[in-house]
Order: sequence, then structure tokens, then C-alpha cells
Amino acid sequence: MFSTEIHYEVITFSIGDTKAGTKMGKLQLKNTEDDTILKKEKQQITDEIDELLNKKSGLHGITGLDPDFREIEQASYDEDKPNAKVAINIFSKIEAQFIAKYAVSLRGLDAIVFTGGIGEIRP
Repeated sequence: MFSTEIHYEVITFSIGDTKAGTKMGKLQLKNTEDDTILKKEKQQITDEIDELLNKKSGLHGITGLDPDFREIEQASYDEDKPNAKVAINIFSKIEAQFIAKYAVSLRGLDAIVFTGGIGEIRP
């Protein structure tokens, strides 16, 4: 007899350069049989999902461009790359939602600081 269970937990954060925003943080596939072939297939599936969610999603997944926000911003002015503008709009909306949630929870904000690829390079 064979059965499969999928266990996951949801992690919420903003869209990233190569990472999806809100996503499954941990994926674990289980079956009731101890079969080496099935174990290899489950690991391959888990690895593929991890690759997709952590390296081929986010701004890179939307645009197909290098996830450097400077490149995406520059491409947004190019009519041949409409997904760059879409990516910036999605990013802006998600960031605004996160900022609003924190502002309400904290009863106000004194400053907003962007770090990483978005904040460390642009003034």
C-alpha cells in the first residue's frame, strides 16, 4: 500500500529578487513504503520545488532578467520588456501592504529603511 502526505508551513514575507513572497517554508513528502526509488523521486520533487521557489521566482521569475533591481528599473522604460514594469508594480504593492501592516501594528513609523539589493545601492 502506498500513500503520500505533504506537510508544509506558510512563511509570509515580501517578494524577493529570486524568491517568491508568501510561500511554503518547509516541504516534506512522506510515504508509507520504504522504497529507494520513491525516496529519490520525492527528493527530486522537493529539490525542484525549492529551486523554483527560492531561485527562479520573485522579480527574476516575473521578468526573466537578472534580479538586480537597477536592471529591472532600467528595463521598465523599455517597451520590449513589459514584465519589468509589472514586476515593479507588484513589488510596490506588496511593499506598501507590508509597510501599512507594520505601521498599524506599531502605531506609527519613524523611518523605513530598505536594505539588500534595493536599499544598499540606490539613494
